[in-house]
Amino acid sequence: QALQTSGDGLQFSIVEQNCLQCGWCVDVCPEDAIDLKPRLLTDKQRRRQPQVLHQQTPFNCLDCGKAFANQRMIEAVLRKIEGHPMFGDARKKRRLLLCDECRVRDIMRDHEM
Repeated sequence: QALQTSGDGLQFSIVEQNCLQCGWCVDVCPEDAIDLKPRLLTDKQRRRQPQVLHQQTPFNCLDCGKAFANQRMIEAVLRKIEGHPMFGDARKKRRLLLCDECRVRDIMRDHEM
């Protein structure tokens, strides 16, 4: 496997030794973020090691501070829901900035009121 992500999904790497230069990754990338640049890395040691291609900034829950997404993903979601009537209420929009556990707690607080 040539392309790898870190366990938290914040880092995207390639192990060049495993890359076949087939172009499949370019075709399936939903963000059009991959460019295929044919090359030969002659350093055998580096060719076997993951090389970081991209690293994201984590986004932390507004209530507990736990990282649960990346900054770019949160910004994209907020752009997509802009003006949507379901998220017109500031509290509902704020829920999107909470981790799953804090989001459930926030919803339960609404039902208790």
